[in-house]
Amino acid sequence: MSLIPSNYANEFCDIYNSLDSTRNQWESRLLMKLDLIMFIWAKLVKNASSLYVCLQCFKYSIDPSQMEIHRSSCDKSVPGQSVYCKKNYKLFRVDGDQDKVMLFCQCLSLFAKMFLDEKTIYYDVDGFYFYVLGVFRQRATETSTEIIGFFSREKRSWDEYNLACILVFPQFQGRGYGQLLIDFSYEISRLRNKIESPESPLSAQGLNTYQKYWKSKIAQLVVNGCETGTAPEKWSINAMSQILHIRPEDVESALLSMNLNIQKSLITNTEVYRVSKARLKEYIPKKTQHVLDRKCLEHLKEMTY
Repeated sequence: MSLIPSNYANEFCDIYNSLDSTRNQWESRLLMKLDLIMFIWAKLVKNASSLYVCLQCFKYSIDPSQMEIHRSSCDKSVPGQSVYCKKNYKLFRVDGDQDKVMLFCQCLSLFAKMFLDEKTIYYDVDGFYFYVLGVFRQRATETSTEIIGFFSREKRSWDEYNLACILVFPQFQGRGYGQLLIDFSYEISRLRNKIESPESPLSAQGLNTYQKYWKSKIAQLVVNGCETGTAPEKWSINAMSQILHIRPEDVESALLSMNLNIQKSLITNTEVYRVSKARLKEYIPKKTQHVLDRKCLEHLKEMTY
């Protein structure tokens, strides 16, 4: 299936062929190429009454007949290695640098751009791993994987970020899948023995999602420690950070947003947070069906990051 309709093909070729081919102009050519992709995408979305997207590989077309032809031959599996499997849910790691799956990552990123205004990476995907969450659907004639959402992680992050972009598709939001994806990104941090955070700055929605996750993890840590008798007399922010692999500033941000009773210690001249166990339990999620289960991890320890 052609990704570019025929009425735009000549325009695409004229602009592409005009790009400077000398090696010292490589960076400017790349930027022009990225602008060209978004130029074509913008025309597709703006001028078409409907845009048809394959929910398996995210290739797109404005022609429904082309999409039907494509869907009849599309590979229904996610092009990556399974790293987590629980019940009928699976999480796959897809390497954006592999030729056979690069187009999948590009189309997925471009589709995500429709829901994330701040997303900027949609073509240069080779420096990222994509962790794609899917659910198996058994139909009368076939078994397919319906993709719920994904997060991407930079392969080499000098700022120690464990997540670059995250999206749960709108029809699946509010069911705990975002928390599961975030939890998995921190599981990678734990395996790497790193204290990391998501790429900043976070959007307002992203910050709200992360605050919810950080508060739930802090509450579970303290409550479980109290109930098992393993909690120290006083928790420090650094101690929580080391156990949860969450940066100290993120732990402090979450504590402040919990509206705890803050007192000043006259002995150490430091701030002390006081809270009841019942209050902390309010931040622990009631539903647990999408909580990360480490027994369901697959091949993760053998992988390099």
